[in-house]
Amino acid sequence: MCLKRFWTVEPEIDLDFTGFKEITSPEAEEIKSALLEIIKNNNFYVLIDNLDEPWINSNQMNSWLRGLILSMRQLKRDFNNLKIITFLRDDIYDEIAKGSDLFDSENEILRIKWKDDNNFSLRKLLATRIATYFKEELNDSLLAFDNKWSYFYPLRLNYGQVPGKYLTTYITERTFSRPREFLQFCRHIIEKSQSEKLPVLQDAVHIAEREYSNWKVRDLVGEYSKTYENLENCILSFSGACQNWQLSYADLVTHYSNLSDEQKIYNKISNKHLGQDDLIKFLFLAGFLRKVILKLGVRTKYLTSIEEKFVSPSTSTFDIHPAFRKKLAEM
Repeated sequence: MCLKRFWTVEPEIDLDFTGFKEITSPEAEEIKSALLEIIKNNNFYVLIDNLDEPWINSNQMNSWLRGLILSMRQLKRDFNNLKIITFLRDDIYDEIAKGSDLFDSENEILRIKWKDDNNFSLRKLLATRIATYFKEELNDSLLAFDNKWSYFYPLRLNYGQVPGKYLTTYITERTFSRPREFLQFCRHIIEKSQSEKLPVLQDAVHIAEREYSNWKVRDLVGEYSKTYENLENCILSFSGACQNWQLSYADLVTHYSNLSDEQKIYNKISNKHLGQDDLIKFLFLAGFLRKVILKLGVRTKYLTSIEEKFVSPSTSTFDIHPAFRKKLAEM
C-alpha cells in the first residue's frame, strides 16, 4: 500500500508576477470591466490565506489589513454571488481590531477552535482522511474514528506516565490543538516506523516525538520571525532549567536574569529586548508556556493562550508545553 498518496495535499495555484509592469488608466478600466463581467455571470469563492507570513506588528501593515477587510465588505455588498473568506490568526485579528469600530459586526467572524471534548474534531479530521483514502464511509462517532485510526496506528500506548493512554490524546497534548500539528506528528510516526506492516509499532511514536519536537521549535520560531529575534535561543535556554517542567514566577525571574542578550527576545519593531514580564507574557501567548492551575483535591489544569488570552506573570505558575520537552530534554 502506498502511504505517500495518503499524505499528499493538492498544490496551491502559484501566480507569477515577475513580468508584471505598471498599467495605464485605460488598461486598468479595461481589466476592471472584464473582471466585472466575469463576476456577474458566475459564482465565486475567494479564499485569502497565509496573511501571517508577511505580517509584522507595525502601523503600516495593520492599516493594510484593515483596508483589506473594508475592501472585502464593499465587494460583498456589490456582488451577492461573490463570497470572500479570509483566514487570520487570532492574535493578529485582536491587534488590528484594537481601538477600531470596524470589527463590531461579530456575525462576520467565525473563530475556529479545534479543542473540544475528547478531541472529537481532530480525531474526526484524521479518520476522514483515512476513510477517504480507502473510499469508505465514516460514521460520526468516536468508535468509528478509532476503527479507521487502527488501520495505521495503535489505539493506546503502553509506556509513559499513564500506560494505556489513547494515542490520539497523547499526540493532542503535544500540539496546540491545531490540525497542522496533529497531522505533522502523525506523519512523523508513519515515516519513522521500522516495520513494513500496518498498524505501526509503538516504538515509532517515541522516535517520531523527537522529530516532531524539533519541528515544533522551528515552526514557532518561523511563525514570529518577522517581528522577533532570538526566540530559538530563548527557548533552548530552558534546557535543564527545571526538573518537572514547572516554573514559578520567581523561577522565571531568576532565569531571565541569567539570560544573555542573545537569549533575550528582541522586538524588531520597537528595537528593544523584551523585559522580564513582557518576555513571560510573550512565551505564554506564543504557546511555549502554559498556566498551571493548582487546587487541593482537584486535578491540575493547564491553560494556554487559547483559553486565557491575558495572564499576570507575578501571580501565575507556568509549565513548559509538552510539544517542546523532547527537544529540551535531549540537548
